Amino acid sequence: MSMKARYIFEHIDSPVDYQYSKIVRESLFDDSYYENQLYESVLNEKFDISQIKNIISKISDKKQALYNLIKKFNDTHNLNTRKYIAGVLVIMYLTNFAINNNKWKQTPQQYIQTVSNELAKEDSIDVDDIIKYIEAAEVNDSFKNPATLTLSDEGKKFIKKHEGLNLKAFKDNYMITIGYGHAEYPEDSQYKIGDMISRETANELFIIDIKEKENDIQRMFRQWEQRGNGVKVTQGMYDALVSMAYNIGIRGLRNTEFIEHVEKGDFLIASERIKTTKVSKEFPGLEKRRKNEYKMFIKDIT
Repeated sequence: MSMKARYIFEHIDSPVDYQYSKIVRESLFDDSYYENQLYESVLNEKFDISQIKNIISKISDKKQALYNLIKKFNDTHNLNTRKYIAGVLVIMYLTNFAINNNKWKQTPQQYIQTVSNELAKEDSIDVDDIIKYIEAAEVNDSFKNPATLTLSDEGKKFIKKHEGLNLKAFKDNYMITIGYGHAEYPEDSQYKIGDMISRETANELFIIDIKEKENDIQRMFRQWEQRGNGVKVTQGMYDALVSMAYNIGIRGLRNTEFIEHVEKGDFLIASERIKTTKVSKEFPGLEKRRKNEYKMFIKDIT
């Protein structure tokens, strides 16, 4: 960031700059406490998506606050004021309307980096630039209500490939395993080590297992919705979730940092956490699977 831009961000209490910030603050005349928190987050370059989303969620009339900022942006020609308003405006739009409704082409971090880069320039941000950022955050039809999704054929092939096919029962981590990773506790298993099955039976067991994992994933989404977190996901995200549940179980999946970020809608952070989820020296082969699940998870949002 240029020295001029850093000055704008860091010297808000100076006599000259304070009048610029005051204009922005006055334009957010309702819910002033939370709106000032939002504004301070922008001025201090604290681009914490979760924090900003939390602040915006407490502003009662979000549209009015947004319109106030747009009007003030159009009414002023002061360079510093326009930069302040531009930063608040774009980030408020993205964190409220775009992110909460899953409306973006790029990731939120990419948009914010673009805005940060623009703020670092010596010239002003024109209203056309603001329109460009907002229009770019058009509806991404890839995001769906999880209740409408089922594992895709690609997802099924993916799981089969990584599980591998074993027509002969064997012991794997205390479990009797056969087919495409179908596992049963020894005391409850219909198979014993060395038993053989046909490919058709392996596919039947696979269908049963997939249905069970999808039911688990759907139950998790319903519980999130009951808590007020109606998360929408892409087909790729859904497939990756089912694959991970198939591999480490729903309990194992729910007890990860990865899934915590999925519930919050912080998909980029979540995707990075996939790479290391349950990967260890004991299970080195999972590293490749996780990298492929990462690619599946992000393919519709990058």
